[in-house]
Amino acid sequence: MTVNAARAPFRGRRAHGRADSRSVPWVLAIATAGGVALGALLQSPATAIAASFALPAAFAGLGTASTPVSDWIDMSTTWNWVLENDWAGHVPQISFSVLFWVAVPLAAGVVRTIRRDVT
Repeated sequence: MTVNAARAPFRGRRAHGRADSRSVPWVLAIATAGGVALGALLQSPATAIAASFALPAAFAGLGTASTPVSDWIDMSTTWNWVLENDWAGHVPQISFSVLFWVAVPLAAGVVRTIRRDVT
């Protein structure tokens, strides 16, 4: 059996758990937007950097105890679906996770910035 014949059943499919190179820019853009959103919300770079590591780790810990938290809020679960280009059946969870980690903190940060006193 040749190598090409052995690979024939897998042609056009990628191995489970392997990133699709076309989705990497999307994950980087979402992660960057999430960092900017936390920075806008907390208005302190050091606190935002610490929170960008601590909060996802805390929700990952909660995700091990609760499947809904893991499927809907845990970044490592939902954004891995984006990274692996596995959107089938996961669009609501991915959308909610992006809303939770990017849109809500960014909106709250913009409101805080607009209402901040300038001296």
